[in-house]
Amino acid sequence: MAFDASEVAARLAKARADRVAIHSLSASLDGFDLAAGYEVQRLLRREAGPLAGWKLGVTSRAKQAQVGVHEPVRGFLAASDALDLGSPLVVAENIQPRAEPEIVFIMGADLSGPAVSSSAVLAATASVAVGIEVLDSRYLDYKFTMPDVVADNTSAGRYVVGSAVPAAGLDLRLIGVVLEHNGEVVATAAGAAALGHPAAAVAWLVRSLAAENEGLRAGDIVLSGGLTAAVPVKAGDVVTVTAGRLGTVELGCVLWGRTGRVSPPWCRSSAPMGGRSGRSRTAGGCTRCSPTGTAGASPMAPARTTAGRWLRAWSGTA
Repeated sequence: MAFDASEVAARLAKARADRVAIHSLSASLDGFDLAAGYEVQRLLRREAGPLAGWKLGVTSRAKQAQVGVHEPVRGFLAASDALDLGSPLVVAENIQPRAEPEIVFIMGADLSGPAVSSSAVLAATASVAVGIEVLDSRYLDYKFTMPDVVADNTSAGRYVVGSAVPAAGLDLRLIGVVLEHNGEVVATAAGAAALGHPAAAVAWLVRSLAAENEGLRAGDIVLSGGLTAAVPVKAGDVVTVTAGRLGTVELGCVLWGRTGRVSPPWCRSSAPMGGRSGRSRTAGGCTRCSPTGTAGASPMAPARTTAGRWLRAWSGTA
């Protein structure tokens, strides 16, 4: 079958709207390569409404070798897909959600050009934060090729960004990251997992956008790439990401939204001591929604202690 970007975009948009996964498209389409995938992504972007920034995928060298590519892939972040601190992930609004930890850049200045370096990225960055990206592939069982996933906006689902911390003085390569699922540590990593340095991943993004006469703007947020394998989530789950000096962000998962059945979540983001903190304004911040009936209390609280122990051991301060 001949490749038609508009038709592919329509099929992916319908899969997301209907919340029904489809089979990989690449096997049945002639000429469906990475360039074609980005063409589809541009069409989806036009219909996505206001943009909040960008996201990166396949930033691990090992993953690149595994899937046979030599560079990351990129996607866009729709402002409507952002989850505010304290807002739960409504599982029923997704197909097959998975959560992964991110180091997030908040740009303080415009940045563009074909030769941008990591140092230029850091100079243009206002602040950084820990974040959680919720992936939600529109392909059945996450079985896809690189052109498939690029067309699907690199499996973009939802995302939550923790409290911002000034970037100055932070060595993001050495930021230890702990991913917890329902209070159990399921993965650990460091910032260097993203192309050796998260800023290197963002620099690649800027150079890639330059080929299309685009770049980053002040205020953009950039998810610099998942640092561990993503963990599948379901209603009732709690995902916690702790990232060294960047703090902690937690995301509760519910089955339905406010007009339907709700599995009570607990979600809080905290910056390290001396930084700003953001507390839940919904699920975890009131006695009505807290799983224990007490604002700020949670059966998942020991998870933060587990993460803290791991980070202290990792940094040699235990």
